[in-house]
Amino acid sequence: MRRGEVCTLRTPRHTYSLTLLAFEKERALYKVEAEEVVEAAQELKQRGNSAYKINKLRLAQLYYKRCMVYLDGIAKSEQNTRTTVLLRDCNLNLAQVHLRQEQFPSVISNTTTVLWTHPDKVTAERTFISSADTDT
Repeated sequence: MRRGEVCTLRTPRHTYSLTLLAFEKERALYKVEAEEVVEAAQELKQRGNSAYKINKLRLAQLYYKRCMVYLDGIAKSEQNTRTTVLLRDCNLNLAQVHLRQEQFPSVISNTTTVLWTHPDKVTAERTFISSADTDT
């Protein structure tokens, strides 16, 4: 669809008319400065947090995974404390989503990642132990 184009959606009970007001094409990550990527990843994490709070777990999972993809695209030389903290938080949040969905192998995977990179992070241990208790 192009801007201003109208689309009609018919269901058995209703007919909807949709008009595309705006569309922003996402720039390729490799063309964007590292700081812009971190800002976009931070926004994705916030959207994931909002989705989690209203119990839209699949949407939250999508946002957290996308945030992690953004951060993985940053060269190791350009990563800083902010990117590692953001990546850690996304892994923990994703583990919490998986825990609520009872996807225990994924919980273990995400918390193990955090424990390997941040051995002092007690939250990951608690989530890991929680999933282990539920798994048996």
